[in-house]
Amino acid sequence: MRDIYRRMARGAWRVWIVLVLACAVSPVAAFARDQTALSLELWREGRIEEALNAMKAVLYAQPDDPEAWNDFGMMNLAMGNVDEAEKAFARTLSLEPGHAGACLNMGNLLRHQRKPKRALEWFNTGLAWHSKDVRLLLGRAQARGEFHDYLGALKDFRAAFALASQNTHVLNEYAWFLATCPDDGVRDGKRALELARKAVVEAPGPEAGLYDTLAAALAECGRFDEAADIQKKALALAENNGYPKDLLEAWRERYGMYKLNMPYRQHADNAH
Repeated sequence: MRDIYRRMARGAWRVWIVLVLACAVSPVAAFARDQTALSLELWREGRIEEALNAMKAVLYAQPDDPEAWNDFGMMNLAMGNVDEAEKAFARTLSLEPGHAGACLNMGNLLRHQRKPKRALEWFNTGLAWHSKDVRLLLGRAQARGEFHDYLGALKDFRAAFALASQNTHVLNEYAWFLATCPDDGVRDGKRALELARKAVVEAPGPEAGLYDTLAAALAECGRFDEAADIQKKALALAENNGYPKDLLEAWRERYGMYKLNMPYRQHADNAH
């Protein structure tokens, strides 16, 4: 009996040692964890270059960390280093082929490079792994629209809305598509107006982009005076928040269209 107890005691010690080793954090892992936290804090403060340097230290310590590579890619993208960003996202996907964030980032990067067909491939890859990821559904919807697959885009917008009907971004993008789609059989001003109004109500505060969409929906419904007034409000908010000049110019053109009782139609090269 004593031998049995001794064996049990030895077994308990072994289990305890294994648990201690499993919970222990190596100096390298601790350094990477701390540097990641520092990098993300700098990112939130808008200190992008410093955040980028901190993330480089993380990658030096843990070169096979897919999350770190994805964050590194996003920071490079914010700095305008598109080639470096693409390489970082590709590295993420080589380490974790179904990484939702990297699939999304690759898709959006290619969308902005006016390559919707290649963008679709990455959104499809991401959705094959994460079929209910709202971000990927929205990305694919937008890429499909740019590829003139308006019915496919509508299907994805509906799926995203079914999963996140209170999400302001989902409401806004869905409303914009319905208000401005070039396809007469898909465009739906009444529904767009409902969604755009809901987005404005759900938002924590005034947002220029939401008013821009609301104006487009009002114009599609033939309510041009209201559309012009709302677009003017969107422009004032955008100017106060330092929006890019090319975007402001596009919004001013829309304001002029509404003053002339003309609705707006979205095309791949138009700013929103």
